[in-house]
Amino acid sequence: MMKPTTAAILAALALAGSKHSAEAFVPNHSATSAKATTTSLSMAGPGDTATKDIPYGETSRQFRRTVYTHDDWVKHRSPNRFVKNLFSIGSSGIYKNVGREVSTTTTVATIIFLWNMLTVGYDDFNQIHHAPLIDNYYVPGLTLPLTPFTLASGSLGLLLVFRTNTAYQRWDEARKNWGMNM
Repeated sequence: MMKPTTAAILAALALAGSKHSAEAFVPNHSATSAKATTTSLSMAGPGDTATKDIPYGETSRQFRRTVYTHDDWVKHRSPNRFVKNLFSIGSSGIYKNVGREVSTTTTVATIIFLWNMLTVGYDDFNQIHHAPLIDNYYVPGLTLPLTPFTLASGSLGLLLVFRTNTAYQRWDEARKNWGMNM
């Protein structure tokens, strides 16, 4: 047990030493500027440079329709739609939205695959193991432990089931409500 005077001295030293760290949580009013800033609204057209920073998905929203007509259904049921869709993947709006993420993930996965081929070796389709080109004890392969994925798979599966069931219940309730209106 400490004496009250020793505890008071230690508390005073702790407060004196924390003077500078306490200032980190208080805004520095001398560093803030009093100058007001304004922004102007841009009425730029589609070819102007102001719209270059907006992603494709946001700019294309204004052209999406909310009503699916009979002609659209005929076009959708066309037997040639599969070939047409395969050739239009590069100009797809979804591909334009997620192209960077997909290419980044593919690049990282390819680099890890090639690194592991060079440092660990690989097994071909006949289950023959080929030796690594860089055979050094200090150059490891890039791997992750399977335990976290194994432990999380059950709970992720349950979350997916609950989400699917909830979505189906909402759809079924909306279908019943729509049927009551008709």
